[in-house]
Amino acid sequence: QNQVNSKIIMASDANGELGRATGLTLDLSKMGMGSQRLTRFAAIVVDGKVAHLSVEPNPGEVAVSGADSILAAL
Repeated sequence: QNQVNSKIIMASDANGELGRATGLTLDLSKMGMGSQRLTRFAAIVVDGKVAHLSVEPNPGEVAVSGADSILAAL
């Protein structure tokens, strides 16, 4: 189990509902990973509203959604 602070939520989108609703999906079927996958991103949510959203421009990299970037945005 993840050892994270109670103010951090580590969430998944098993049914793809969030991805479809936000347009944060990408098609990885050519790579054998299925279609309509949720792209890599991190969000800072304050009182139920997205205050900051970092979406990775290149799915295989962690350039803007990593801990250092998100901590700097806080």
